[in-house]
Amino acid sequence: MRAPRSDAVRNRQRLIDTATEAFATGGTGVPLEAIAARAGVSIGTLYNHFSDRDGLVEAVLGDALDQLTAVADAAAERDDPWEAFESLVLGTCELQAGDRAVADILGRRYPPPTGVIHAACAHLMDRFVEIIERGKRAGVLRDDLVVDDIGPIMWANARIAEASGTESPDAWRRHLGFVLDGLRT
Repeated sequence: MRAPRSDAVRNRQRLIDTATEAFATGGTGVPLEAIAARAGVSIGTLYNHFSDRDGLVEAVLGDALDQLTAVADAAAERDDPWEAFESLVLGTCELQAGDRAVADILGRRYPPPTGVIHAACAHLMDRFVEIIERGKRAGVLRDDLVVDDIGPIMWANARIAEASGTESPDAWRRHLGFVLDGLRT
């Protein structure tokens, strides 16, 4: 098998760099045609490297997905059940507030059924289930909290972070504090 041509390697990297910037500020819905144009390549070249939007998103979000997994695992290792829950919610929301692409993938009702996005989201939700159950057993979380409540919390946080923008970049923290106060017994 031959090594890829140097221009193909450069084009792929330009697409990833351009998409990283575009997705972080505009979300994963930025038109692929706009990304190709900003990268200085044709849409055909984009599709030669990435079969679809999810392939490009996965290539761009590798580091962020690793960070989500690390946040989830670090939270699960905390001894105090409330601190575990709080750190998981805060850590996830912080990543989400800093990158619109992360907000978009966490706001999906159903992530892609395969791939690294699916694996990272499934791992995150497994940690939420574990930590919520531990918090309820310890009596620090409301008994009626279920893992399905996490999606709307993430969605609301993403919308608050998006709406407050640069004028009030930490507004989401204040509102999330109210939510966390309401979930604690």
